[in-house]
Amino acid sequence: MIENNKITYGNFDDAFPTVKRRLNGFLASYDLIKIGATTNPDTRWRRGYAGDDWAKMVILYESKWAGSTQKMERELIEYARATNFRVRPENILPGGEMLEDGARQYFVYIVVG
Repeated sequence: MIENNKITYGNFDDAFPTVKRRLNGFLASYDLIKIGATTNPDTRWRRGYAGDDWAKMVILYESKWAGSTQKMERELIEYARATNFRVRPENILPGGEMLEDGARQYFVYIVVG
């Protein structure tokens, strides 16, 4: 299941505070969280998370620029690792590694379980 009804748009500096507040709600409410970035949420959900321990994917941020999306993913992972919430993100890498320029849209998502 993909939830995409409250996506934040715009440049990183304007969007980060809003996205961070949304992430806080998920960090307080779920036992598993992973933060990621993709150009195709449907394919990423089907090939990476559906059928596993993940309940849903939530699209937090959308941008036309790979750089803003990479930075958002990295900063959210770093932030989530530094908080005092009971759950830490399942991310192994720091974020921003998989995106390349050339797509029309870029998304930052979380999967929760």
